[in-house]
Amino acid sequence: MDSKGDSLKRKLTDNGMQLKADSLSLIEYKELRGDYSILPELPPAADSIEINYYHDDFLGDYSIDILFTLPKSMPLPPDTLFSVCKFRYKNLKQIKIDTTLNYKWCNYSDGRM
Repeated sequence: MDSKGDSLKRKLTDNGMQLKADSLSLIEYKELRGDYSILPELPPAADSIEINYYHDDFLGDYSIDILFTLPKSMPLPPDTLFSVCKFRYKNLKQIKIDTTLNYKWCNYSDGRM
């Protein structure tokens, strides 16, 4: 049987400057946040999490795109989501919510260039 860490490792690609992850559960995402403190806290019902994080340690530039789902029935005004996702910098941050399906696709973006 695989440990939780093995399952997470199979879903990640990390070349030292770019981290990509697909189909993470919230538990796996929280485990990853232990190593990447720049990743924001997500709502407790977040699921199917995808991450694309690029960083340049020398220049300090970075960009984060996180796509995740929430139950469509979950009442979530945008200001609530913004308070849940703690942004580090003001530029390039946004949350987009698509409610055309049976769930909400939420797209979190943040960065400094």
